Amino acid sequence: MARVLLMSTMERGHTNPVVPVAQRLLRAGHTVGWLCIPQPGPQVRALGVEVLPFDPPPPPDHITGGPELADLVRNEPRLHDWIKTLLLDAVPDQIEPVRRAMAAWRPDVVAPDPMLYQGVIAAHLLGLPVACISSSLNPITPDGIDCPLSRTIASLTPQRQALFARYGVPARFALCDWLAPRVNVVFSTPAYAGTIGLLRPGVQLVGPSIPAGARGDEPKMDWTKLDPSRPLVYASFGSQIYHQPEIFMKIARATAHLGVQVLLVAGDLARSSWAHSLPSHVVVVPYAPQLQVLARARVFITHGGANSVMESLHAGVPLLQSPVCNDQWLQARFVQASGVGRVLDLSQASVEQAASVLGELLTESSSCRTALAPVTASYRAMDGANRAAELVVSGV
Repeated sequence: MARVLLMSTMERGHTNPVVPVAQRLLRAGHTVGWLCIPQPGPQVRALGVEVLPFDPPPPPDHITGGPELADLVRNEPRLHDWIKTLLLDAVPDQIEPVRRAMAAWRPDVVAPDPMLYQGVIAAHLLGLPVACISSSLNPITPDGIDCPLSRTIASLTPQRQALFARYGVPARFALCDWLAPRVNVVFSTPAYAGTIGLLRPGVQLVGPSIPAGARGDEPKMDWTKLDPSRPLVYASFGSQIYHQPEIFMKIARATAHLGVQVLLVAGDLARSSWAHSLPSHVVVVPYAPQLQVLARARVFITHGGANSVMESLHAGVPLLQSPVCNDQWLQARFVQASGVGRVLDLSQASVEQAASVLGELLTESSSCRTALAPVTASYRAMDGANRAAELVVSGV
């Protein structure tokens, strides 16, 4: 049995796909540690893993949610600086604390999110093998795609190369993600990602990461608020850029005459006076048990976070993706190429355009449903979390 150290940030989009891997590792009898940057939440602590003590230096001023982040990510220069802080500026001061935590716990293998360069460098300093578990499609994104994220990463490349050269770490990247020599896990299948994906050496498409039972972040849900006689449209922009009142109101208006019910995940907005302005066919909550909701949903309106798209494809729910920032624009290329949904910038589209696209997606004969069927079959045929667990320990 191996000692496996997982590493992620605390944001749900980065934690949630790793939770099922931890569950499979524990079930197989391995000892699992978790080092979370900056600190883990109760979801990780409840898993039964060993949470590594980590005393990071005071972080730089870094916005992580609310209206401030929702505004920041639509401003390319500010988003550039935000990403630079996350990927590079905060890293040097964290390398030594991470190295000490790793050395004290003595893992056989380190399995980080490949955007956590401090973990990659610390493992290298200790001579530990690394198997990366990506929370995005970055490792398979084709070269040459132009979007704000690719432009930002291009501008940061000299500084990033210098950082890795300083510690003698091989520097091979796909956008934000460092590519390990041996194992780089991507939670997708060829039926979806193979449409345009570039399978680089060491990168493996393992299928979706779906929890064995509860994932640990499921809030209580009053299911009696949902009307089973009406199709359910589920709308969520994730746990970080959820503050989208104008887009959410546009969704409410676009669905007013479609005969549906809308479940809207709106974070703090759900508890504000704004929520009372929504029409009666819209149910608004701060956060939802997404897997259970997708089992009921007919259409999923999403920003296109990799975890959300993965779970929607597994559930067989077509997407209306409205990308906002970062790898969401890359995910949009895969959605369009595979035909499993429609991409529409809801910040710019009219109510009529949104209603038309949603009407199409709700139709049983929609081409998106036809394209989605084999993708969903491929997702349900593969246990990506179990395969990831196997790959992580395969070289130990």
